Parts: sequence; structure tokens; C-alpha cells
Amino acid sequence: MTNTQSPQNISAEILKILVHNSLALSIFNAFSLVCLAHRKMGVEGRKKDILNQFGEQTLRADFAAEQTFLEYLRKYAEEKEIILEVRGEETATSILGDKGKKYFAVLDGLDGSSNYLNPSEWPYGTMFAVAKGGNPLYRDFEVAGIGLPEENWILIAIKECGVFIYDIDHQIYRRIKSFHAVKYDETKILSDNYFPEAKRMLGKMQKSWSRSGSIAASIIAIVIGEQIADDKYSKMNGNWQGLADVTRKGNLEQPVSYLILSELGGVVVDKNGKDIGNRHFKNWGQNKKVPIISAKSQEIAKKILSKLIV
Repeated sequence: MTNTQSPQNISAEILKILVHNSLALSIFNAFSLVCLAHRKMGVEGRKKDILNQFGEQTLRADFAAEQTFLEYLRKYAEEKEIILEVRGEETATSILGDKGKKYFAVLDGLDGSSNYLNPSEWPYGTMFAVAKGGNPLYRDFEVAGIGLPEENWILIAIKECGVFIYDIDHQIYRRIKSFHAVKYDETKILSDNYFPEAKRMLGKMQKSWSRSGSIAASIIAIVIGEQIADDKYSKMNGNWQGLADVTRKGNLEQPVSYLILSELGGVVVDKNGKDIGNRHFKNWGQNKKVPIISAKSQEIAKKILSKLIV
């Protein structure tokens, strides 16, 4: 991982933040364990022989990532005396701890399974976000992260503290810079046309805009593409500006996207261009395919929306 900005050792700064935010530290540690578990599984992770909450066969790697996260956070919840409700993609809803303040979290063990099974120029990742209370708005999520097991990277956002990336192999922390003003570039927009609803929304743009195959990969590309060069996943390099997508199933990825982008000055908006921050996670976009735009700025989001059929 090569940083194009002036080299700075900010390990002490980040460690200080983590030490004073035990929940963020526990999430960081859980991501580290997921990356380690993924490497140990190797090709076994590609076997699809475990039933998930929908009664569907799922990948061992996907299920194991969620189980690893849950096991670590269960210990944290019991130690800190909190009740943590975690809504998973494969493992349904888990209640960790039995007394204390309530927290709510979302977890997607492996976002981008096609990238995992068929390695390409785009990665896949584990996504997690947590908020205080049992019925949070999108703007209530306080810690969110994306783990890239193949890269052994952890991207973590802490509300009002910033966004950081950690290279596990090289033990290097870096603070991600806030977005600067850029002119809309149609060649720098990502989209996902997996669902029929998305195909209709994108129309002719699905031929013009690149597809990463993973929300985790798309957000990573938008956030660090211009700051950190990566030789393995060259598609992430460059000034990606936004993602046109639709919500899905439990909509677990969007709280992660929202906190990461908003901490850097970006936006996540609905089809009317309105910020989703004041919407309740448990109500909006659940089990529906509604347009959702993630972008570096409101202006770029408006440009993306102008190209869609909504």
C-alpha cells in the first residue's frame, strides 16, 4: 500500500482514539480476527454447504466471517454490560449480552461473493456498523468499517473523529483525507446492475458506468482511490466519484457507507436527492429495491440522479 500524500506516522493519534473508544477498538479487533480466519480457511471457504437464515446454502467464508465477528463482540458485550443487537446477512439477528445500554449493529460477512469466487480487478469485504439505541437513524451510527481480507486492510470510521485505514501486514495506519471539490466526470461513476430494478433505473448508463461487484469495493474505491495506490486491485486506483445502486434485503451495507462517506464530506441520498441520515434504518429501504446514491458531494449525486430513470 503506497500513500501518495506526505508520509506521516499517525499511529499514536489513532491508537489514542481507539483507547478512548473501547467499542471502536473491539470492532477493529474483530475485523483483524476475520481477516486472519479468512486466510486460514483458504479454498475451504469457497465451499457452499451451510444454510443461512433464509434457508439458502451460503459460502463457508461468509458464514465464518459473521460467526467470528459475533463471537468476539459477545465477549465485549458481556464484559462491558451492554445489550448488542446484531443484524447479520447470513446469521439473522443475534442478541449479545443480557443487561445494560442497548446498541444496534449491522453485519455483512462477505460483500461481493462473485469477486471472492472469481477473483478479478475488484475485491470483496466484510462490512459492519454500530449505533446506540435499538431503533437508529442512519446518522446515529457511530462506528463503521470495511475489512478487505485479501489485502489485509481495515478501513474504520469513527463519528466526528475521521476515517482511518490500517495495513495489517505492514502495521501502518493512515488517516484518510476529506474529499475536495471535483468536477463531475461520467467515466468515474460506479453502478450495480445485478437486480432487475437496478437495470431499469440505470437504463443506458449501465453500459457506461463500471461495475465493481461489491458495495464494499465501491466505497473503498471512492474513499481511498486517489490517495492510496494498490497494485493488485488496479481498478480501485483513480478518482472514483460515486455509486448508483438500489437497496436490498436487510440493507445492511448502507449504514457503513453512510458513516464513512459523511465523515469525509460525502453524501448518501435517495432518488429525490435527499440525505438518508434522518431515515430510520429499520424502516427505510428494507426488503425493497429503491434507488440509493453514494457520492463525494451533493453536486455529484445530483449529476448521477439526472442520468437515471427514477
